[in-house]
Formats: sequence, structure tokens, C-alpha cells
Amino acid sequence: MKNKLNIIAWSVIVLALLVINIKIAYAHNKSESKDPPLPGPGHEFIEVAEGVYNVMPTGHLVTFSNSCLIVTESEAIVVDSHVTPRAMRNLLEEIKAITDKPVRTIINSHYHYDHAHGNQIFADDDNVDVIGHTFTREMLLTDVIEQKTYGGDFWALPEEIKFLEGQLKEAGDAQERADLEHKLIVQRDYWASLQEVKPTPPKTTMEKKMTLYRGDREIQLLFLGRGHTGGDILVFLPKERVIFSGDFIQPWPPYMGDAYVDEWIETLEELKKIDFDIIIPGHGDTVMEGKKLVNGYQAYLKDIWKKTNEYYKEGVDPEVVAGRIDMSAHADAFPGGISSGIVDPREIERIYSLLRADEKGEPRPRWLPLEQR
Repeated sequence: MKNKLNIIAWSVIVLALLVINIKIAYAHNKSESKDPPLPGPGHEFIEVAEGVYNVMPTGHLVTFSNSCLIVTESEAIVVDSHVTPRAMRNLLEEIKAITDKPVRTIINSHYHYDHAHGNQIFADDDNVDVIGHTFTREMLLTDVIEQKTYGGDFWALPEEIKFLEGQLKEAGDAQERADLEHKLIVQRDYWASLQEVKPTPPKTTMEKKMTLYRGDREIQLLFLGRGHTGGDILVFLPKERVIFSGDFIQPWPPYMGDAYVDEWIETLEELKKIDFDIIIPGHGDTVMEGKKLVNGYQAYLKDIWKKTNEYYKEGVDPEVVAGRIDMSAHADAFPGGISSGIVDPREIERIYSLLRADEKGEPRPRWLPLEQR
């Protein structure tokens, strides 16, 4: 009997130790996966219609883009998953202060890194669907990291961090030091979070139109034609007369490194046919009202297409062209203005690649590779 009690006692002790070890292991794994704290909230939520939010970065976390939050009777829907899984995890956490509805649907406006590189946190989550255009899925199944659009924005980040570190060493003013320290925290966090990125495609795709019905909320996903990329989706709420545009239309001149520039002009005509009042853009803190901006966008695209075409016929190098073309005359057309009339060389290279393909009778390239010439 005594031996039996001893065996039971030792069994209890072993079981208790096992439970303790499991808890310690769980706590260790949990802490390893936890993102470091931010200097402040990562997002600001601006309600533009009932239950519809423009979600903008605060500067405490690099998101590189806006998102849109749509709260329905059954779930919360997020348009665009940001630039890293870390940024998307933060958004999910901060959404809890807005609604207790679970996030069950993610929509990618297009495939670019700053709008879709948070997709990977939902890859194994059967409770969350990620929707995008077929083109977006196809692109995210390629090595998008090797495209000039991605690389051109990240090559300089380590040097930028070193530059900030140098500035901090030289800074004497307390406020200047505090500002530089904040920038370093944000940029170091960003660089670390980039190492985690694994581009992940949407799970569900569409071609021309998809409509989601959530209670009395109607959400239309529209592909009007090629523009900023080959698969831009506009998210339209007809009852609220609101559009989330991604990068299809913004408060300032568009990035065109992967664009179908001349086709974009025609696709914008289709946008004019939609009955909307407000555009939530994929970037910037300006919610745009009315359709006036569309005309200015078209004028800008027509002008840069025409000017670049002329230089292409003359055989001028794209980088030289980028330095010659001045687009500042279009500044009044954009709510966010134009910081300068200078054009990104990647955009000239892209237009050249389209003109070259047309000239040869070949299919137009889908993107601008790192070594495009």
C-alpha cells in the first residue's frame, strides 16, 4: 500500500513538472512570436460613412499605405493588408478598439508590396478569406521581390538607418535627439519586419465583378480595366456612395512603374460612370470628393505618355528623359499637390517597355524587372 502511495505521489509530481514545463515552453514560444511594442498607436481610424473607416498610418509604424475597414453585422472586412505581416498584425489588434466583430475577409486592391504583403498571416487560417484579382494572385506567385517596384523602394533602407544613427550622434538639441530616436525605432522595426515577408497570393480570385452581401451592407469589387497594375480592384459601397481606390487614383501623381499608362486613361472613363461621392485613397490623408480629380488624372497621364513617346522615338535614355520632363504644370489637379515636377525614372522605363512591346507586336510586359533596359 505504501509503495502504491509513493508511486501515486511521484506520478503527481512528474505530472505537475510536465505541466509546468509545458506552460514555460508555451510562454516562451508566445513571447518569441510577440511583436515589440510601438512608440504609439500604429493607425488612425477616420469614419467616412457609418461603419466605414479610412485607416491611416500614424508614423509609429511603417505601413506604407492606407487600409479601409468596413464593419458589417457579422464581420469586419479589411481592404489591403499593408507592407509586412507585422503591420497587419498591429492593424488587427487595433481594430478591436473599433469593433468586436471578427475580421473574416481581406481584399487586396492590387498586388504591390505595400498593399498585399500582410496576406501571409492568413495563409493557414481557414476562417479568413483573402480576395484579389486573378492578376494579383498570378503576380504574388512570382518572385515579386525581384521587381524594380519593390527593390527600388528598399535598397537604401540600411543606409538610411546608418544615416540616422550618424545624425543622432551629432545631435545636441533634446527635441532633435528625440525625433531621431523615434525615427530610428520605427525604421529598425521596419527593417526587421521585412525579413519575415513571404509574398502570399489571395485565396479567392475574381475577374470583372464580385459582390459581397453582409446583412444590409452591399460591397462591390470592381475591375474596370488595366491601370496602375493589370489587376486593380475598386471596392465600391453603392449605398454609402464610397469607393476605396487603392493606388488606382490618389491625391497626388500616380506611381507608374508597373502601369498600363495609356490604358489607364481609358479605364478612368469607366470610373466616371460609377455613382460615387467619396474616394478613400490607398495613400495620403486626403479623402477625395467628387469626380473632378479624375479629369486631372487623365490629363496628367496623357501628358506624360505623349512626352515620353516623343523621347522614345528620339532614342533618349530613360534616366535622361526623367530629368528632362517637368510635370509641375499639373500641380493644381491634385489635392495633395506635386512635391516637384520630377518623374521617377522607373516610370519612364515602364512606358518605354510598353512602347517597345507594341513596336515589336509582342504582349505587353506585366511588370518592370530589376534589369529593365
